[in-house]
Amino acid sequence: MHPCLLIEEIQRTIFSLLIIEDDKQKDREEVNKTLAHLARTCRAFHTSALDVLWDDLESLERLLHCLPDDLFEYHILPLPVTPFQFGDTSGCREMRLARPMGPSDWSILKKYTYRIRSATFNPCIIYDAEPLPIVATLIDSTIYQALCLPPTFSRLFPNLRRLDFPAEDTHLSLLQVLLSPSLRALSLQAKDWLTPSALSMLSSVGSLCPNLKIFDMRPGRSPADLLAPGSHVIHSISRFILRLEVLEELECLMITEDAFKHLAQVGTFRRLDLALPFPTHLIPYFSQFNNLRYICLCLDNIRAARDLIKLLRAPLEVLELTFEGQDSSPELLKNMFQDTLATSDHTATSLTRYQLSEMVDESEDNPLLVIDDFRPLLQLRNLAFLTIDVQCTIDLDDAGIVEMARAWPMLEFLHLNYAGWTTPTGITPVGLIGLLTHCPKLSDLGIAVDFTTLPEPLPAHPLNTRIKVLEAGTSPIDEPFAVAEFLARILPNVIKVVGFVLQAGDTADATTYHERWVCVSSILSSGGERSE
Repeated sequence: MHPCLLIEEIQRTIFSLLIIEDDKQKDREEVNKTLAHLARTCRAFHTSALDVLWDDLESLERLLHCLPDDLFEYHILPLPVTPFQFGDTSGCREMRLARPMGPSDWSILKKYTYRIRSATFNPCIIYDAEPLPIVATLIDSTIYQALCLPPTFSRLFPNLRRLDFPAEDTHLSLLQVLLSPSLRALSLQAKDWLTPSALSMLSSVGSLCPNLKIFDMRPGRSPADLLAPGSHVIHSISRFILRLEVLEELECLMITEDAFKHLAQVGTFRRLDLALPFPTHLIPYFSQFNNLRYICLCLDNIRAARDLIKLLRAPLEVLELTFEGQDSSPELLKNMFQDTLATSDHTATSLTRYQLSEMVDESEDNPLLVIDDFRPLLQLRNLAFLTIDVQCTIDLDDAGIVEMARAWPMLEFLHLNYAGWTTPTGITPVGLIGLLTHCPKLSDLGIAVDFTTLPEPLPAHPLNTRIKVLEAGTSPIDEPFAVAEFLARILPNVIKVVGFVLQAGDTADATTYHERWVCVSSILSSGGERSE
């Protein structure tokens, strides 16, 4: 063996290449088996292989399976057993302690836990198992309680950097054990809005995790009175935020004015993602942010969005805005596109994700958004994600969509009023072919295309193998089988086409188009066989 391969840092780098970023569960299980084999079969690889194998703990159950079998017992539970939605779950079992944990059990745990730098703790794990196709395993709360009581004062996970944890009362005692100065990213999962005990835990996070850079806590639902004066949820979150001095990313429901002013003074802060409507009176504070590059907010209207963007000074990377009002116009949108580019000389190359969504109503006399209105966005050479879903209707032809495609060669996601356009689309399958040709990375597409005519002959080779679901909106269609054959040729991996019915315009035609798209989807999902 070459001496270089005996260096642990080089070994870890090589072994890390086995892990696929967006791997499926079965793929990750195979990677884990490979790393385990490396650790067992070669002494030179043992330490490095175990480091990579346990660097990311994707479920607590995997760690528990390293302990002796007699420590746990499984109980079959009737469905449904919890508020969780298991889908097509065929079985559910609960993992419980069968005996107290002893010194040898803790010794086994610590052999692995000091290697863990990223961990996800879910109260329920769903995985494939035989003979049942899917089994859901619930981890009993007594196991969480036992892990809170190690026999020594040393930390159970001393090198933990990222933690994804359920914010439930039964698990909070373990969360406090896991919090440490080494933690850099904390995500709290909540099925419901947080209880007082869960919010009280936040007061200790600031002192136990002074180096926290990423915080994510968004409850599953938002009570109507959440933003009422004196709301304990918003104020508890905000008091915690005030204690963080090196925060870089924040995702939560909302924060108070004091917390927002504090973030403006944190020089490292770069990402703001708030779910509830953002108060208009706080917009002037955006002028104090020096490094804000990721913004995801819900605003009153597009004018408030323009006021916000004009105050930004750093090159934007992601801009996602939702408007509650319905006052957009082609002129306002074009000006907003121009304002976005004006935030920095580098925004044209730094912005990769752009999303504008408006609460739309179905009307027949919406103003038209044409290619000239989009032209400021054509300067975004590295744009990968674009969603425009506004009250204006889209009016594009083949030349316009191809001009867009040529400007955005890195595009992966494109939705333009994907639920439907209230005027006939000028894009034909020829324009669709041009779009797919110039945007080879496209994996998600939602535009309206006039499929009443098809080009001849059909393309000889597939144009895209990434797209699996096509959002057709209100695309006109006459011959479902011919269109299915065309799509199967250019998009061989598409198995579903979604069409929408808008109330505006010719409802009878829209309903017919929708039914034909259902037929196309059925043909593609069945492999092209005609159903009688």
